[in-house]
Amino acid sequence: MATPTHSTIAGKGIPILLYAGETLGQQGQGAAAAILLLPTGRRSTISQLLSSVSSTEATYRALIIGLHKAQQLGLSRIEVKGHNETVFNQVNGLAPLNATNLRPLHREVILLLRQFDQATVEWISAGQNRPACKAVQRCLTEALGHNQSNTSQRSL
Repeated sequence: MATPTHSTIAGKGIPILLYAGETLGQQGQGAAAAILLLPTGRRSTISQLLSSVSSTEATYRALIIGLHKAQQLGLSRIEVKGHNETVFNQVNGLAPLNATNLRPLHREVILLLRQFDQATVEWISAGQNRPACKAVQRCLTEALGHNQSNTSQRSL
């Protein structure tokens, strides 16, 4: 599959939210990042440094910060795309939610999604989700390399 381009996004007229989360080794330090691709071609990126989280928790956090940003921008429709199969399956009700630490995050995602007039959640490959993965890496590199604060936001 090809990576989405601005022309296909603009043609649909529905904003796209790409999200990704990652942790580093056993330390549990990680990052969450979300990118909103608007039909106008505008792109908004938000990332957050996290501590004591699993990879799945980081991914849920990425989805949450992205949905909050979409709400702040006043979006009523959204296509949500990420490469974490566990989060995709749990959010779509295709897999059980056994980990108690994920329940509050899952609940928050479901509540946020319900606030949109139209919201779809789609699984994409990691290659298609490269922009969000790069944003996570950038957040980790900046935080670990410069000991910055635990939250950074950037609009491009």
